Amino acid sequence: MNLPPGCTVLIVEDYDDERAILKRYFEGVGYDVCEAGDGEEAVRVALLREPELILMDIGLPERSGISATYKILKTLLLPKR
Repeated sequence: MNLPPGCTVLIVEDYDDERAILKRYFEGVGYDVCEAGDGEEAVRVALLREPELILMDIGLPERSGISATYKILKTLLLPKR
């Protein structure tokens, strides 16, 4: 991976065990990890922390991963009108 250590990674996964495995890996290689367990939480955390990388599950409760990704991109990357 080409992200320098210390970058923030957001892991969005509704299964706690899978999220814990990913968190352990990314923290072990030097990244700052934040987590979300559903799509709504993913949007809130992403807008607050502005991570350099987001690992997004597609099938999530509350808001799908696709919808959450769209909301994050629309809010963070598109120019404000």
